[in-house]
Amino acid sequence: MGVWGEISADTEKDFRTNLTKIHHRGPDSSGVFISPKNDCILGHQRLSIVELSELGHQPMLGSKWVLTYNGEIYNHEELRLPEHSYRSKSDTETLLVGFEKQGFDSLRHWVGMFAGAFYNQENGSLFLFRDSLGIKPLYYAIQGTQVYFASEAKAILPFLDARIDVGNLNSYLRFENYGSDQTLFTGIKMVPPGTGLQFEKGDLTPKVVSLAYQKGVAIQAPTSKEEVSAFVESHVRKSVKAHLMSDHPLGVYVSGGIDSTLVAALASESAQHLIGYTGYFSEPGVDREYYDERGLARLVCQKFKIEHVEVEITPEIFQKKFDQIIFHLDEPRMGMGSFSQYVVAEEVSKTRRVVLTGHGGDELFWGYTLFKALALASKKSTNRWQIFQSFRGKEMNWLLFVIKNKILGKAFGFAPEIWNRSVSSAQNDKFQAKSWESGIPELEKYYREVYLPGLLVVEDKISMAHSLESRTPLWSQELQVAMSLVPDEFKLGLHRPKPLLWEFASKILPPEILNAPKRGFPTPLRNWFRTSLKKFVSERLLEASPDFYRVFDKAELKSLLWSHDHVPLPFALDEIRAHRIWTALCVESWMRSYQVKL
Repeated sequence: MGVWGEISADTEKDFRTNLTKIHHRGPDSSGVFISPKNDCILGHQRLSIVELSELGHQPMLGSKWVLTYNGEIYNHEELRLPEHSYRSKSDTETLLVGFEKQGFDSLRHWVGMFAGAFYNQENGSLFLFRDSLGIKPLYYAIQGTQVYFASEAKAILPFLDARIDVGNLNSYLRFENYGSDQTLFTGIKMVPPGTGLQFEKGDLTPKVVSLAYQKGVAIQAPTSKEEVSAFVESHVRKSVKAHLMSDHPLGVYVSGGIDSTLVAALASESAQHLIGYTGYFSEPGVDREYYDERGLARLVCQKFKIEHVEVEITPEIFQKKFDQIIFHLDEPRMGMGSFSQYVVAEEVSKTRRVVLTGHGGDELFWGYTLFKALALASKKSTNRWQIFQSFRGKEMNWLLFVIKNKILGKAFGFAPEIWNRSVSSAQNDKFQAKSWESGIPELEKYYREVYLPGLLVVEDKISMAHSLESRTPLWSQELQVAMSLVPDEFKLGLHRPKPLLWEFASKILPPEILNAPKRGFPTPLRNWFRTSLKKFVSERLLEASPDFYRVFDKAELKSLLWSHDHVPLPFALDEIRAHRIWTALCVESWMRSYQVKL
């Protein structure tokens, strides 16, 4: 957290008060740096993961620069300069020394998740930065003659006169997401992923610096099937091993899917005292076969000798925790899964500081039917008839969607539309392909620049709410570079999704995991909204404040709830209807807890 510009006595007092608002992100120690020139104040709440001693304390002072940052750099030992004598084993010191010696270029070689600020003690300049993956958030606002920034919006909101950004709110309501540099508060933005913002003293217009990751040593692209298989296995193993860097024992989320179970299996080869965590729903009436993945998770944990903790998730917990979740998110964000993530993360944090996830596997290794549907639509595909014949079961919905849109000449949308809200062309373009022929490259770009940054900010907020660091071994800078070199024909799975990851997993995981249906840690809120949570939902949406009904039409909400209770719909449409209820609940809770207005 920081304020750059003229620092008064009142600013310092308010700053120290607001720093406590993000105490949960780092309860181990707190540090504040005030420049002798009174033009910058930096604050840090430390969660000690590597170098537990005071030598890792932040803000960290160098000969010229002062650094405060949040995250981990997994390759920091490789980046240490042989001519420099380091005081600690902290990656923070590695970053500070590297930046002082090599400038912006040093950041382009960092492998990890990071966001923070460098302040120049000599000329008073400020440099904000954020990782290219968009894992760690960094909010900033320019007001008057000052720049405010923090890992969470709640820490800088008291300094500002922020209101609801109607355009971005409409994007949220339509797509349940918005741009990775946008927020729902006027005047507050996020530093875009892979970007640095340099502020020179007396100039509030930042210079934008690209921090796109650059691999230090060129990787030779594989060409044959055998080379590709070995290539993928090598890089996945390397990434998981790198993400084990910690002076604390680790946890890992374990579901019934390939991604999380493969991460757990590979982590168990090196990590000591690894614990696996699985959330489950025990409410009567829930389709246990679909929503309960404990059987598969137990199988994996037994096979790889991982201690296993099962976390019960109930409607009562939802009612108790819902407002806490929205408060920690800062603003409504994508996914009903944030509820179940929050509950499981709270349990993990009782004994662990770091947890591994399977995020990114589907997006990087083409695990969605959407990839196959776009390949079918492209004239460049040489095996369109084979692709057409391969559609089965629930995949048929995508096949029909492609055929209908092609006939009608419509663009291919990457995200389902929740509410019918008008959005700007710039926002709309983020969520659809510009042409059918460029569909797959644009889909990859959407996952890289819009979808996953949104999902990973949620993961960061939900875990850090409990002082827990969440890591994504299947979504790393090096893995992205590696997979960009693999020819597309090896990535496309006709009879099973993400064939390259599946092939690797088949050497390690039990067949029950490999043959299990794709689920993705589903949450039964669509069922609970019409049963156990029916009263909760009705009271929240139909007895809200007048300001809330400036966003939603009350009659439309009544119709939505009646429909959800009385009109059966196919699974996919019922899920979209549940997401309408979820997004409305999120906005209601947000407006009330943050007292934010249009």
